[in-house]
Order: sequence, then C-alpha cells, then structure tokens
Amino acid sequence: MKFTMWKAKLSILVLASSIFALPRGKQPSWLGKYIVHPFTVEDRYIFAPFGGLELGDLISNKGYTAEVKWVHKFRGIQRNDLVAKVFHSHTTPDLVCAEIKALKQIGEFHAAGLYDGSMVIIMDKKPGEILEDTKQYKQAAAPEKSRLTSEAKEKYCEEVAKIAIDKKAYHVDNNAGNYLVQFDEMTDTICSVEVIDWGIARIVNEPVPKEEEVYQYCMRQ
Repeated sequence: MKFTMWKAKLSILVLASSIFALPRGKQPSWLGKYIVHPFTVEDRYIFAPFGGLELGDLISNKGYTAEVKWVHKFRGIQRNDLVAKVFHSHTTPDLVCAEIKALKQIGEFHAAGLYDGSMVIIMDKKPGEILEDTKQYKQAAAPEKSRLTSEAKEKYCEEVAKIAIDKKAYHVDNNAGNYLVQFDEMTDTICSVEVIDWGIARIVNEPVPKEEEVYQYCMRQ
C-alpha cells in the first residue's frame, strides 16, 4: 500500500516537473492555462466497467503512465479505427480526467471507464510510428538521423499550430515520443505527422494568433 502511494506521488511529481519545464522563456499572450480537470463526483464514470469492450494487441508500453492497445470491439461492434490508453495503477484520476478534457476539446475522445480493473480512455487511432521505431531511422547513419529528427519536429510543429488554431488547444509535451510519422516510400521523406498523448495541453487564448506564430513558438521549445 505504501509503495502504491509512493508511486502515485511520483507520478504527480513527474507531471509537475514536465509542466514547469515546458515551455521556457517569455510566453506569448495567446498561450493560456493548462487544461486540467480535478476529479469530481461527475467523473465517476471512469470507474464504471466497460461493456462490450475487447482489446487487442499491445501497440506501445513506452509511456510512464499508460500503455496503448488496439481496440478489437467497442460497445460490442468490431472496430479498426480506435485505440485504448490503459493507465497503470499508480496514475491518479486527476491525470486521466485532464487528458479526457483535452481529447474532448480536439474531438478525438470516444469513451472512458474501467477495463480489467484499469482506467482506460478510448480514442481515435492515428497512422504512423514513433520516429525511432521506423525502418528509415533505424537504417540511417548519424547525420541522416539528425536530419530526420529536425524534419519530424518541423512537421510536428506545423500540425501543432493547425490544431492550436482550429481547436484552441496547444500540445505542450514536445518530444519525439509524442507524435507519429509517416514516410513517402518513394523519397524516404516524412510526409505527415500525427500528434498523440494529450496528457499535458494548454488553452489557446483569444485573440487567436496566426498559425506561423504558433509554429515558431513550438520550434523554439
């Protein structure tokens, strides 16, 4: 019991350190407060068992707070367009609810509840792989890996800027593990990036900035 409590406290400390480390320097006026959602009585649904949910194979277990699995069936219907974020036991309900709120804002949330005793969020499936897991990155020499890393960040920031303008949510956690890349097989260049992991996000204040301004701010982080 003491060990579980210690892990829960460590989870909060890890999140807090991430929040206060990002972003640095003078912040623009459009960058609003963190999207947080302290657990309330109304949020008890995240402790309600799922009905008609069947999870498939593991996609990723690299995250500290959760692992990601394919959704085989959702509400009894076979699906191939959803994934499940299955949270570890040390993750607090507050952190889960904060991610739910961000996912709702960007329109990628489907449901949340308990599955085999774990808190789970069902969300849109995104195409692509984490850069370091792609064959192109693994086979590249050091200079090419550096180029691919820079190219991926540029496209990530382009996507972050679009979402910030369209959905009024800014993806704070800028690291290569939080976006998926797809390559043009003909040229081995990155053709698209999908943003994932919305556990730490911020509101975009009015007046909404220009997309280029958000992009440049993202690139400096």
